[in-house]
Amino acid sequence: MEKIDLIVADLDGTLLDAKGKISDATKKMLVELKRRGIPFAIATGRPFFTVNPKLNEWGIENLVSALFCSNGNHSFDFIHGKEDHIGYFDPSLIGEIVETYKHFDANPTAYMEDHFVATKHDDFVKRLVAKNNMTVVFGDLVELVNRPIEKVILAADFDVITQMERFHAENPSPHYRAFRSQKDLFEFMDPRVSKSAAVQAFCDNHGLSMENVVAFGDTGNDVEMVRDAGLGVAMANATPDVLSVAKVIAKHHDDNGVARLVFDLLGESW
Repeated sequence: MEKIDLIVADLDGTLLDAKGKISDATKKMLVELKRRGIPFAIATGRPFFTVNPKLNEWGIENLVSALFCSNGNHSFDFIHGKEDHIGYFDPSLIGEIVETYKHFDANPTAYMEDHFVATKHDDFVKRLVAKNNMTVVFGDLVELVNRPIEKVILAADFDVITQMERFHAENPSPHYRAFRSQKDLFEFMDPRVSKSAAVQAFCDNHGLSMENVVAFGDTGNDVEMVRDAGLGVAMANATPDVLSVAKVIAKHHDDNGVARLVFDLLGESW
């Protein structure tokens, strides 16, 4: 790749290792990108208020140019100090989703502004609380969520999510798009929202080209971003839908896949 305008990477299963940490090799990569003046962005399904504090915890708060959170709906451009949203999810659709997917053994959940709402207590909720120290309210989503939100999440076993993917493909809705975001999560969002749309908006605001973007991802919410980037990269651990649109395959996320490939592109040893 002759010119790199931007490097963007998903978090879980991509930039982070299996323990949810930033490796020393990854930090070294980010420092080198900063030195060369190449912006680096994170594109994640996690909401902004859970990711932003993590930058300091990981020691990369001055090395990230932008955050594209909630699958691209909530963007924060640290270069321009600009915050933006693409589209909120209409809470009136929650009942439709819960009813349509009620035959699956799943836990309907949603992020609110300062807490999390879940139908029941399961491993996903335990993991969420441990990771982000969030307050969780249990109950009926239709009753508890009464204002626009960024997404609805159904948590379920891997095989159940696979069934949901097939079901959604056969029963699409014009009111929302849905995809697997982690091995045990299936998310519903405004149809305008994608990580690719957020990356394109950042490029437009900075006079950059998607043709010169390197994008790394591993699962369903990364498909458009990997497909639309000049160099779309799937991790070795990526799902088939991401692998099918990628131009390059990086090593496993627990083997510094992002850092290894970036250093190769820069002509540096890692």
